[in-house]
Amino acid sequence: MAKYYDVDDILAEEETLPTVFNTSVYGLGRALDPSCDSKDLPVGSNVNLPFWLADFLSRRKMLKPHLPKFLKKKLRDELQGEAECVDLRDRCKFFYELGRKLCTLQNLDGSEDLSAFLLNTFTSRFTGMLTTSHICSNEKRQNYTKVLSNEELELFVRAQASSKAFEKWIYSKGLKISSRIKRNKRKREWEGQEFRFRTRPVVSA
Repeated sequence: MAKYYDVDDILAEEETLPTVFNTSVYGLGRALDPSCDSKDLPVGSNVNLPFWLADFLSRRKMLKPHLPKFLKKKLRDELQGEAECVDLRDRCKFFYELGRKLCTLQNLDGSEDLSAFLLNTFTSRFTGMLTTSHICSNEKRQNYTKVLSNEELELFVRAQASSKAFEKWIYSKGLKISSRIKRNKRKREWEGQEFRFRTRPVVSA
């Protein structure tokens, strides 16, 4: 179930996935499937449903859920090849959040290695995210964020903020250190002059 006050969590559960009904559904044929010719939905009907509804009906053994298209073999092969170049935002904005929820879905085909796949995908893209957020030009950053999922984009923004905060801290520390060095230098010069004055030999008339 979605977190009540978390808009992203609610939107993630609105993402659809294919399902096959194990039972007939009476009176809701067109409500569940607009292409249905009758008011009743027969056994074996293939219907795309939002995650929250598929989860609810799956727990009651009324349907069998299947992996959504963006988690099928084709995309998995792409991510295993060049993970950083894959446009996850185009596939699913809530790629990791929905994937995490799918791992808890009952009777889901193809979910055996899903958690490991999600972890590998994230770790293979994380280094690129961190590098781009810290050292790349603004233009490259803007282009790069177009392929990030919502979760990755949030991390990217936070990484940028931490990088700017670190640079600001280093700059302020640099000024303080520079100022301290100058003060110490002036102090040493003054002490040196005072020492020379005190040790100057007295010339007799």
